Amino acid sequence: MASYFDEFIPLDRTFHDLVLEERADDDAGLARTFGRHEPLRWPDLLREHRVILLSEAGSGKTAEIRNIASSLRREGKRAFFVRIEHVSQAFEDAFEEGGFDEFSAWVASGEEGWLLLDSVDEARLRDPKDFERAIKKLRRLLSAVLQRAHIVVTGRTTAWRAKTDLLLCQKELPYHPAEKAVDEERRASR
Repeated sequence: MASYFDEFIPLDRTFHDLVLEERADDDAGLARTFGRHEPLRWPDLLREHRVILLSEAGSGKTAEIRNIASSLRREGKRAFFVRIEHVSQAFEDAFEEGGFDEFSAWVASGEEGWLLLDSVDEARLRDPKDFERAIKKLRRLLSAVLQRAHIVVTGRTTAWRAKTDLLLCQKELPYHPAEKAVDEERRASR
C-alpha cells in the first residue's frame, strides 16, 4: 500500500538549454549559459536522444526521472531508471525501474527505448573515474541500440565538468540521426 510520502506530485517543470562557448573549460559557469528563450518541458526532453539534466542538490531530479521512467513503462515503452554509481561494478543490480533481463531484451530487439541515468555526482563518490567507466560500459552494452536510445543523465551542476564530461558523453554515447534513418530504412525493407 502506498503511503502519503510515496506519491509523486507532478510539478510541470521547465528546463532551459545550456550553451557553452567553444573555449569553455570544466570550470565554466553554467548558470550564465542559457540558450533558447522558451522553456522546455518533459515531452520536449523525451523526444531528444541525448539529454544532460543538471540542477542543484535536493531539487527532485531523482524522484522526477524515476517517475518519468515509470510513466513511460505504463505507456508500454521500453524505459529504465538506472543508478550510474552501480553501472561499472554491478550493472545487473543498478535498475530501479525495469530490470536487467528486460534491458537485455530491449537491446536485442533493436527498438526505441529510454535510459534514465541518475546521477553523475553519486557515481563519483567511491572513485572519481567511476562515471567515465560507467559511460564506457554503457557504450558497449548499448551498441546495438545506440541510435534508438534516448539517454538522460542527471547530476548536480557542481559535479558536472562542463567540457570533459560533455566530450566523454558525446564520444561514448554519440547520436547520429543519419544512422538512425538508414537503420529504419533497412528494417522497413525486410
